[in-house]
Amino acid sequence: FVITKKTIDLMDISLGEYIGTYDGNPHELELPITLPDYLKVSFEYMQDGNKLPSAPVNAGVYEVKVKVEFIDDKYKGNCQLSNEPKDNVILFIEKQEVDLSEFVFDDYSTVYNGSAQSYELQCAYPVFLKPVYTYFDAYGVQLPSEPKNAGKYRVDVSFGYVFLTDATNYSLMYKPTNKPEFVIDKQPVDLSVVRFEDVERTYNGNVQKDYDGISNVPDTVTVDFAFYSGEQEIQPRYAGTYSVSFNFTLKDPANYEIVNKPETRANFVIGKKDVDMSAVFASDVTAKYTGKVIAF
Repeated sequence: FVITKKTIDLMDISLGEYIGTYDGNPHELELPITLPDYLKVSFEYMQDGNKLPSAPVNAGVYEVKVKVEFIDDKYKGNCQLSNEPKDNVILFIEKQEVDLSEFVFDDYSTVYNGSAQSYELQCAYPVFLKPVYTYFDAYGVQLPSEPKNAGKYRVDVSFGYVFLTDATNYSLMYKPTNKPEFVIDKQPVDLSVVRFEDVERTYNGNVQKDYDGISNVPDTVTVDFAFYSGEQEIQPRYAGTYSVSFNFTLKDPANYEIVNKPETRANFVIGKKDVDMSAVFASDVTAKYTGKVIAF
């Protein structure tokens, strides 16, 4: 009396290619059939002939060796496997496509601050991407670096990857072609803070133009003074009251602009010089009449 081993046919385990898409998780193979509970299956993943410690995560092409075994020796002695998998499975993990077609690159403006400044992307983008900006001036000439001076610039926006592995796992699709405008506005110089006071001097016989009654002048401008008697510009020398007008000039007009320019005029007063007569003495004089005018 012969009891033959039970044959378990594994022909329904179809081998070939398995295709997945990168999602940041390990891609583990699953058999297309349910095995009896006394069998177990294991997978060995390889890439370029090198065995991997676990199921692959990154996009790429892998070979998978499938091995079916009995759970314990009791079944191994009474059952046998037929049509076991002999060829390796090819596992494709494709790159995840990132659709950039809905990205909108809006214009962006800032104010001159003396340093190079960067365009800032206003739309949200995946954390594994980093924007890369290329700048062009008003004539279409590419700049070597971020712009510093006030003006209007065009920006070519492209994307790089935060990590090198991201380039392995993602594919950028449908990049927008619009070039947003990046404006660096001139920095306003507010002259409303400037204060003017009247100044008094004393006549000394010379032209006097040393007006020093102005304060709080921003260091981005220079100030010139003009002196007037009525509507006529003069060089003040003699005692009197003169009006002082102020002309403000920007040191860097390409990057600054004057706002709230004052129209106020100050007074420049040259007072009469006092003559001290306290040292002068007069004494009595006696003269004899001659019939003529006598001069002292």
